Amino acid sequence: MCKVLVGNEIENHITINILGKTYPESKDYGDGNWLGSEIYFSLGAFNGSIKAHLRSSEFETFLEKVKILYDKLKGVAEYSSMEGWLSIKITGDGRGHMLIEGVICDDPDIGNKLIFIINYDQTGLKNTLEGLEYILEKYPVIGK
Repeated sequence: MCKVLVGNEIENHITINILGKTYPESKDYGDGNWLGSEIYFSLGAFNGSIKAHLRSSEFETFLEKVKILYDKLKGVAEYSSMEGWLSIKITGDGRGHMLIEGVICDDPDIGNKLIFIINYDQTGLKNTLEGLEYILEKYPVIGK
């Protein structure tokens, strides 16, 4: 399955499963990069999932930031979906400690929002990095 894990696999985490292209026939940047997805979350006492429309270009930008954070362990890697389904900010302190802050929204127009914070160490970044690379291998960004 094409997915990316953010956080601690056992406890607090978000998993983004890519279900496929929203417009598989489209070859342009505007429509060709939309991906149907399901976001699963296990955050303290909150567990659930939402369906969302995300873009491969958003994952590409996030991947570049996560690579730098993975190498330096210091700095910030941010993900923000165009329509407001999901935002993630991973901050590294340079000593291997990572703080993830974010928001999951079940309907960007008028929906509910779950605000979360996860503390974990740098070992979890490898799963995030590999998941993002796999998504972009399977669903590369089309056009500019």
